[in-house]
Amino acid sequence: MTRIWHLKWINRCPLWGILIIGIFCTLDIYPTQSKASPEDVHIERIESYLAKIETIRARFNQVSPDGSVSQGLFYLRRPGRFRFEYDSPTPLLVVGDSFWIVFEDRELGQLERIPMSSTPLSILTQDNIDFRSESVAATLRIEGGLMWLTLHERDDEEQGSLTLTFDQSPTRLRQWIITDSQGLTTEITLSQTETNVPLDPKLFVYNDSQNENLLRK
Repeated sequence: MTRIWHLKWINRCPLWGILIIGIFCTLDIYPTQSKASPEDVHIERIESYLAKIETIRARFNQVSPDGSVSQGLFYLRRPGRFRFEYDSPTPLLVVGDSFWIVFEDRELGQLERIPMSSTPLSILTQDNIDFRSESVAATLRIEGGLMWLTLHERDDEEQGSLTLTFDQSPTRLRQWIITDSQGLTTEITLSQTETNVPLDPKLFVYNDSQNENLLRK
């Protein structure tokens, strides 16, 4: 899948500007063995918090690079599954099923499918969450009861970054911010968040046979 293909989704579904960052496609999940610093202690606390989450159900508010705002429902089931249901009038649905991410644009009558590994959001859904690998640089800032964890590839900082925002006490995921190679940002803020709640497995299966012929591998 080329980045040209990815770009056509930025205007229709700006959340997936994360697709052109590409910095976590080969995320190393093996921890480093250096002595823990105070920053490492906080990062380990974040990792532990995320590792204990099996499911999430929340409202989301998305602010796109052009300033437009959209809302909807976000579902996550680890490992590897998530769903974004956009409220009307945004005609979008995004479903991740551990292997593929399916994008449905009802207004344009289009369906697209890409590998799950093409998005850094996969780091929130994988079994082993480790933000301190040798290939990924993690920077933590703590202020006013919030923690901002910014991640980028060590060898190519210009490609962009992903910033996760957490409440400090108790630890809770509030937001993520995607910054692309041009410095444009997309913000996703969660509200009414519920964790480890029962979720219907069908939420993470795209099964619209009427549109199946639109899928392009």
